[in-house]
Amino acid sequence: MHETNSVTFLTIDITLMILVTVLNLLVIFILIVKANVRKSKTIFLLSLAFADMFVGIFVIPNAISIMYLHVKMEDFVCKLCYYGEHTMSAASALSISVIAVDRMRAILFPLKFKSVHRGFSYLVLALVWILALLYALRTPFVYGAVTRISEVTDSNVTVSKTECTIMQGQSMVHQGLIYLDFFVLFLLPSTVLVTCNVAVSIRLAAVPTIQATGRTRLLMKRRRSIRLLLAMIFLFVGCHLPLYSFQIHLLIATTDVYTERVIMQSLLILSWSNSLLNVLFYGSLNDDVKSTLAMIIRCQCRKRNNRVAISTIRTTRRQHQSTMAAHQQTTISTTVTSI
Repeated sequence: MHETNSVTFLTIDITLMILVTVLNLLVIFILIVKANVRKSKTIFLLSLAFADMFVGIFVIPNAISIMYLHVKMEDFVCKLCYYGEHTMSAASALSISVIAVDRMRAILFPLKFKSVHRGFSYLVLALVWILALLYALRTPFVYGAVTRISEVTDSNVTVSKTECTIMQGQSMVHQGLIYLDFFVLFLLPSTVLVTCNVAVSIRLAAVPTIQATGRTRLLMKRRRSIRLLLAMIFLFVGCHLPLYSFQIHLLIATTDVYTERVIMQSLLILSWSNSLLNVLFYGSLNDDVKSTLAMIIRCQCRKRNNRVAISTIRTTRRQHQSTMAAHQQTTISTTVTSI
């Protein structure tokens, strides 16, 4: 039963890793080739796509190698993997917060927003990644390659096993960092998302409805921005809150080891899926990304419909051939009987 669950989780993790990497790489390619990189929303969307792509390159493979493959890592490689994992998690959360603030500024202060030089957007982008790199600096002091020695009493054989995990004497520090991650990587971004949505909603509620075509289109565009902000909130909270809640629960309560592992693996998959769903939701901020993803989905649907149609035609032909063969056999039998 345990092996079956491990194979199932491993299959899901590998599939998710490929999808996250490929789709975010596709979005990056579209934004660089087709979109206007001078716009702030494109710059911040690129930052989010890079962070989410590296979740598929660093975070998920690192978890797979530790939880399933039990790969023996050198201490430097172990620290580097955890450093990359925490950097990308921080960069993704910060990028989402910056996108929310950027959309709020575009709606509340459209004139001032247009007058802001793109150099400011690049400055914010650099600040996001510098903060993410600095925030992850604690990982080399907490995680590392730990060798555990166990003695088999019957044969008096000593077995050593090296794992990439929390270093000895750092358990209390690790527990404190879980609370810190909950506050910095979840609570603060969630507060930013909610604040931006409330501010935009109040502003649009105060704007009178004007029937002029241009004004109506502007209001419709702003309402779509509200729906996007709401989607950002539910997506971020829904994917990350269960994992942080369970991690905090483990600090104050005990759980069966097998049950704990199954729940943790399930919630990790839910958290990683945020890097995949971001492509679909945040891609709607850019028309080029939206149209390309829609075209890919339509092509896949057409291919599926064509396969179904071809399969139906083949089945019909086989049934027709079987019917004709049965009819011919009946005719031959009738002829022989009459003779």
